[in-house]
Amino acid sequence: MAPLATLARAAAAGSASERSGVGRRATRAHASCRALAAPRAVRSRRRVRVCASGADSGGAGGAGGAPGGFLSGVKATLSMLQSKLDPIPQGATLLEAVATGLDLWNVQNDRSVALNVFEETYKRCERLEEEEGVSDETTAAAVQCLWGKCCCYASFGDLEMAKQNLRDALIRGLDFETAVDGAGGTCAKLKCAAQLRLNLQRFAKGDDVSFGTFQKREFNAGRRRKL
Repeated sequence: MAPLATLARAAAAGSASERSGVGRRATRAHASCRALAAPRAVRSRRRVRVCASGADSGGAGGAGGAPGGFLSGVKATLSMLQSKLDPIPQGATLLEAVATGLDLWNVQNDRSVALNVFEETYKRCERLEEEEGVSDETTAAAVQCLWGKCCCYASFGDLEMAKQNLRDALIRGLDFETAVDGAGGTCAKLKCAAQLRLNLQRFAKGDDVSFGTFQKREFNAGRRRKL
């Protein structure tokens, strides 16, 4: 019996030892899980605190400065767009409208808007001349606009359109050699490739003609030959 009792006590001790080992392993595993999960919880708590503080500060700013800054930005954008769509001041005279186009071209380098200003002002000159007759003011403004359009088209590389406007400006009395460099800021400055500049200079001197003029001459010559 003694050996059986000894074996029973050994088995019980072994079972207790095994249970204690399992318990220790379970405790270590639980501790490891807590150690792994703790940083996430800490990060989550930190994230919540950061978001809360950001919401508080953003809420205060939103109630005070943010809408004002947003509205001022919107107003500035709308004002800029309005200046692009309608750059000529309301009630401006012909010469003031020309000055707006010159500023856009010579100073701001805004070619597209400057071209629109020259186009609209030239149309206005034509309407005034039809209604009230030709005057020194309309002639001066028309020459400025035609030359400005010539410079714009030349900068875009459109030689034919540049020549057409140069031709009309020369008919109205433009001095090409004076205008080509801006005449001290009093008219548009020619800003284009050297070859285009040379072509326009030859055209102004009468050594070159536009494609439309060339076609017209060929057409007239053909008609004379048939007659």
